[in-house]
Amino acid sequence: MGFETFIVAGEERIDPIAWAEENPSLLGEGFRSLSRRVPLPGGDVIPLLGVEGGGAPAVVIAVENESEAFLRLGRAIAFLRERSEWLREAFPDRGLREGAPPRPFLIAAGFSPSFRETLGAVFGDRPVLLVLRALTGADGRRLLFLERAAGGDGGAPGRAQPGDLTAEERAFFRRLEEERDSLLHREGVG
Repeated sequence: MGFETFIVAGEERIDPIAWAEENPSLLGEGFRSLSRRVPLPGGDVIPLLGVEGGGAPAVVIAVENESEAFLRLGRAIAFLRERSEWLREAFPDRGLREGAPPRPFLIAAGFSPSFRETLGAVFGDRPVLLVLRALTGADGRRLLFLERAAGGDGGAPGRAQPGDLTAEERAFFRRLEEERDSLLHREGVG
């Protein structure tokens, strides 16, 4: 998944968690939402708890402060690992696979290299890093770009390789990337 474009009508600010819950297929094939705001010990919450198509529990967190997000993610993953039986009992018939490690999904406007490195060192290749950018097109429409963060995002198994595409598909995606880059440059993002 290189990037996806979505047209948004007049929204000034996007709630990434609500948006992810409303568009679960963007997180992964077969992704299903289980619950919003699952309480954790100590007063924190899992913003969105879901299950991947393969049955692994999934934690979706919007990242505003990387340090806070890292701690929140650690608490959520520890909670789910310690209470895997509770999770299956609380959400029967949702396809949760016993012993499947939770997969973190982090949504932000960007991720620093040190955050990616630390995340990879602690969680391996499990985290999926999603960059969500809201831009205004030349015609005034709001556009959303969703991209998997490049390099070590861990959430891209099965990603098509350039050789897997036809010449027509490569030309189409090249035009989309050029349009995206042009919009990002105009908005001062890239």
